[in-house]
Parts: sequence; C-alpha cells; structure tokens
Amino acid sequence: MIPLLRSFLERPEESISEISNEASLQHELGFFLRKHGFKVKFEQPYSVASVQGSTRKPKKELDLLVFDGEIKTAIELKAPLAGRVPESMYDFCADIEFVEALLRQGVADKGICILVTNNRQFWTLGKEGIYDYFRSKKILNGSISKPTGMKDSCVILKGKYNLNECWIDLGEGSVMTGGRYLLIEIIKS
Repeated sequence: MIPLLRSFLERPEESISEISNEASLQHELGFFLRKHGFKVKFEQPYSVASVQGSTRKPKKELDLLVFDGEIKTAIELKAPLAGRVPESMYDFCADIEFVEALLRQGVADKGICILVTNNRQFWTLGKEGIYDYFRSKKILNGSISKPTGMKDSCVILKGKYNLNECWIDLGEGSVMTGGRYLLIEIIKS
C-alpha cells in the first residue's frame, strides 16, 4: 500500500484535485483507494485506551480504515496549510499515539500517518522543542508535551520515528505543488 500512497501524493491521476485542506486530502485519497480495489470507511468511531502517562484527550474518530482483503490499515491524515505550526506538529504526534493504540487493540493490522503541507516552517531548521522532531535527527518517542498555551497535556509514543528523514518534496503535478509530505508507518507496540 505504501507505494500506492506515494503514487497518489507524488503523481496523482488526472481526476485527483490539488489538496486544499484536510477534508479534500481525506476524500481524494479515500476515493483513489476505492478505485484501486480497496474497501474504505471514513471517520470510523473508536474508543481507545491511552498509554499510562498520556494526558491528551483521546481521539475518537479514525480518518480512514482501509481493507485489503482481511488486512485492515488505519490511516490518519493532516494537511496544515496556514499557521498553527507547533500545534499541528503536536496534533500529528497525537495521531500517531491514536493509531498505535488502534494497533494494540487489534482494530487494525497496519497503521499509517500522513502529513501534507506547503508551509515551510514544518521542515526548515529553527527552534528547539517539538520542532526538533520534524526538522532534525531527533527521534520521536516517549512523552511529547503540548508546545503552546497552557502546555497542560502530553502524548506518549511507544514506537520510534525519525520524521526528518521522511520528508518528501512535492513538485509540479503532485497533490500540492511546492509542498512536502511525511508518510510514517506506525509500529505496533
């Protein structure tokens, strides 16, 4: 499925529109996968147990649940295009935590999180903190604190992810000209 997802993002079919928000990403990807023989369910509700120490309010809906025969893949999507950079980074970490929990509970066999953006602040070098996970070789793992506001919550990730090495440029003819994407396979832990 990973090569098919990369093809969708980097060289979409003519019928796929350029991504303008998270909803368009979700729908275009869902319909693309259906066209390629997958069964796709949108916005599936789930109640998952948080890892001990996680204080962020648990997510309740999965963007896409994709069936390839008996294999189920949980997919969470982000398409932040304007502002909220550190908050969107934190939300992406929460997506990873959610998909890890779905895998632990046996809801899905595989997990994927995708972030698509044309906002250079997500991948250019700069500040420390949550930015380090997206812009340097710092491994995303363990407790990740909310970066702004009251900083009153954290997510706990069991898997280890090197996001900086996963950024892929999106050129002309892609779903988002001038953007980049992260496609992370989530580890069952």
